[in-house]
Amino acid sequence: MRIDKAQAGAAGVNDPELSNTASNADLYLYAHERDSGLGQPTYDDDLLVELFAGPVMTPTVGRNLLGDRWYDLFVSGRNPNDLMLGIMSIGPYSIDGEKQFSSGPFKRLRLLQNGKSFPLSKDNYRYLGFLHGADKPKFAEMGLFWIDADSGIDPVRPWALELTVESQAGEPAAAFRLDYALADEFILMPTGLGAAMAIGGKLRMVNLLKRRAECGTPCQLCARRCPINAIEPSGKIKMDECFYCLDCQVLYHDQHVCPPLVSAGRRPKMAPLAGAAVPGSAAGG
Repeated sequence: MRIDKAQAGAAGVNDPELSNTASNADLYLYAHERDSGLGQPTYDDDLLVELFAGPVMTPTVGRNLLGDRWYDLFVSGRNPNDLMLGIMSIGPYSIDGEKQFSSGPFKRLRLLQNGKSFPLSKDNYRYLGFLHGADKPKFAEMGLFWIDADSGIDPVRPWALELTVESQAGEPAAAFRLDYALADEFILMPTGLGAAMAIGGKLRMVNLLKRRAECGTPCQLCARRCPINAIEPSGKIKMDECFYCLDCQVLYHDQHVCPPLVSAGRRPKMAPLAGAAVPGSAAGG
């Protein structure tokens, strides 16, 4: 979906709030230079934002967009009834109007389905800086959102993504909709879509993440630091929810932060007893 300044003006937003960074314009320029094969194309000054969105749970779509590595890490272990979206944009208007906040809703984005609104939360958002592969496009903003099945979302029914374009003062504002319907060939039900992704999730159930006996009892540091609450109070990692951000593994190996390691480092080392034989030494005679 493309929104330009003229469209925003026609909707009553004549002074939209633009990003104060040059990276959005630079990325837009780069993308069009690559696509056209021309050198230094003229930057489209009328552009506000081009918005792209689509589900990535379906392996055919998700692996093509994210590549096998990121699909296996971020997608394949999720509940197949969740809706996970890849949302990407380019242009000087940001889809995140409150970048100073790391949690809470994206106030400019929401998803609509069957008359119900589903806010998109930063707590259920995975920022992506780039896409793997030289053939992949570049974007100013890009990430993965997921909406839990418990919310009532249906991953195979049509939905619409609504983006609010705000003025610099916040008001007036106008909403623009990107409608999406999953193509029939990607709806692998009841033994296709859900079954294929469930198999992918089971493959990730092999837990390669390290834990200690102290994890959970008494230590709760990793559980508190986990950005998606995928660590149980017992210390066990819920592999069907884990996104492999590896934050817990950084803590696990940090001798200055991990409480069991810090505690072990503070224990006094016992000096060898006088007259005790040193292991590996030859007896005198």
